[in-house]
Amino acid sequence: MDSILMVNECVDSRIRSRESGLICKLDLEKANDNVNWDFLLYMLERCGFGERWQGFFSSSRGVRQRDPLSPLLFVLVMEAFSRMMNATVERDLMAGFSVGSRHSELMVVSHLLFADDTLIFCEPKVEQLREVGDVEGLSRILGCGVDSVPFAYLGLPSGAHYKDPFIWNNVIEKIETKLAG
Repeated sequence: MDSILMVNECVDSRIRSRESGLICKLDLEKANDNVNWDFLLYMLERCGFGERWQGFFSSSRGVRQRDPLSPLLFVLVMEAFSRMMNATVERDLMAGFSVGSRHSELMVVSHLLFADDTLIFCEPKVEQLREVGDVEGLSRILGCGVDSVPFAYLGLPSGAHYKDPFIWNNVIEKIETKLAG
């Protein structure tokens, strides 16, 4: 629930500011099969794992989903992604969403990671999209969709007013299904 609340706070802060923004939602469902082992071994080395440990992890395929170490190895890869996103914001190549109120210190959120779901928050400016001005065209090339708020994240709508009854319909339906057996 914390992830959903954080996403809603980011979206609500942007809506209250009346500024437009861009949210890229990445579902890395099959990412385990595509982990670059050279990169993963590099990350293990950077985290202090010696050659003995690296030999233990080596594989010709991606991180296997049934392997008990897979979640930890995936976290290492996502940690690198998170640090790259932070460096992008620090170098002013991208700006995230400012979250908070004028009475408290604002915090900039550029991305949120939860399991295999990633959200990237940025300004809808061509400079931040690296020469990609046509978002609709890009979505066709990547085979993804363009949506607006509210949108579903982890099964709940994000960006909807919390008092709207429709946001709870999916949750109520899932609970009723589980109770029915």
